[in-house]
Amino acid sequence: MSTVLVTASISNAGKDVIELSYSDNGVNWGFSPVAQKSAAAVSLAAFNNALWATFRGHTSTTLYVSSSANWGVNEHTGQSTKPAPSITVFQNQLWIAYIGEATGRVEVISSVDGKSWVGPNPTGVSSHLAASITEGFQNKLWIAFINETTGQIEVTSSGDGASWSPKPTSTGQSSHLPPAITVFQDQLWIAYTGAATGHVEVISSADGVDWSKSPTSTGASSKLPPAITKFDDELWVAFVGEATGHVEVMSSRGGEAWSTTVNTGQSSRNGPSLAAVPAVQPPDKFGGAVQYVFASPQGDGWPGNTNAKLPPIVNLLLYITVTEELTFDPNSGLSFQLNCCSPPAHEKIGWQQYVLIFEPNSTNMLLHIQNFGPAVGSRAVYAGTKSSQINLPNNGSIPAGWTFQLALQYAGNIVTGASCVVFDKSGKTIGGVSLSSIGLPLALQSGNVDQTWLSPIVDFQLVVVGYSEGAHATVKSGGGFVLCESATPLVAANTWAGSACANGGGGTAESSNCAYSVVPDLGNTGTVQCFGAPPRAGANV
Repeated sequence: MSTVLVTASISNAGKDVIELSYSDNGVNWGFSPVAQKSAAAVSLAAFNNALWATFRGHTSTTLYVSSSANWGVNEHTGQSTKPAPSITVFQNQLWIAYIGEATGRVEVISSVDGKSWVGPNPTGVSSHLAASITEGFQNKLWIAFINETTGQIEVTSSGDGASWSPKPTSTGQSSHLPPAITVFQDQLWIAYTGAATGHVEVISSADGVDWSKSPTSTGASSKLPPAITKFDDELWVAFVGEATGHVEVMSSRGGEAWSTTVNTGQSSRNGPSLAAVPAVQPPDKFGGAVQYVFASPQGDGWPGNTNAKLPPIVNLLLYITVTEELTFDPNSGLSFQLNCCSPPAHEKIGWQQYVLIFEPNSTNMLLHIQNFGPAVGSRAVYAGTKSSQINLPNNGSIPAGWTFQLALQYAGNIVTGASCVVFDKSGKTIGGVSLSSIGLPLALQSGNVDQTWLSPIVDFQLVVVGYSEGAHATVKSGGGFVLCESATPLVAANTWAGSACANGGGGTAESSNCAYSVVPDLGNTGTVQCFGAPPRAGANV
């Protein structure tokens, strides 16, 4: 099964915003800010079809959780802590380990839904630094922490979260920073910053009692605590590089020899979190015009239930960010194509296209709208194009750091048009363009588009393809990522079921060689996907 690696960090730009990064190969990363703030590090876990984060408050010591089902909402667990908490899933429940503010001791709480919490349960150990929790080894919960008296890393375990080891086990290693624990190749692994060396080191144990006599250095150093997890059958460590201030990652097949570091580009003032989450199986011949379809189903009937009713997707906003200069054949052009479908049996509109076009041998960007009838093979009912007055510095190239903010315009849940604002790498606005469908001339009869020719959308996809008329685009180098935000969580699938395109009307005529990354199999109000010249993205498919 494919998986996606996710890191969490705290913005070091002075805003303390939680930021997430996603990658399906550990090399190419896409970013998403979360509408939450924290004064300490964040911890992540996948649970109940969502990505969960636990963190302490930004201006308080309140212990919160929030999930990808709605990042704008947090739930108070009823507990408080100063150091960072840690989260895992054990026996179909969420478990959080933290240092109780009132007690100074390591405590745990649990929940079956992320809203109602049971506990706290004392573990019998205390620490001034954050503890780390994991599961899956000997069917127990395991916690790694720093003994406040000796400064050594110790572990304690429990089969039920209530009764803990009578006496914790010392690993024999010391650190001035919190450790991180995970399970890999049927062993417990701990990553930490060595007290004597300042290097990120790892140790392991086959039984939780006897630990590596000598730690293995990863070759990296950090002044902040690292994170560790299993991803793609390898052991992965994340840390904040001393020289860069960015979250960096490295991997090892056996915990001895470590890869060179990869800079994710994500800055952080706290130690990162690291988690591997399941990915949606991509469609056959994934790439170019063949892409995931995103919808916002109510319940879990879709996509398995092809008759499941899909609600309208509202407040859809896409950020298309080029992280490495994107070059393409200037003779064939390129487009970012947002393809959407109306609800089933809509009388006038089925396939809707909102497109950013870079025409062949031109530096000008166009915003194009073209909507088709509901029948398979229908001709365009209406279309319109508007020049953005935004010009690329060079033909066949989009600079690194440029972001295209593509938004649909709405009247209620009806899509009425689209707009795009373009920013450079410094965040400066380069320009913008807006185009309304209302008033466009009808193509198949006299008259203009009015409200009756408009429709909601219930699913969509974003593809990087040729500019128009079945054209093929050749991406030569570089790439970036797309962040899709909506008012309700988006789910990825390989079908247009539940929309007017279910009977073969979905999919564009344009094509390309563009590669895409797999995405988490989780509902998310901020879905991220990487794209680029092959094999830049999609290496983990």
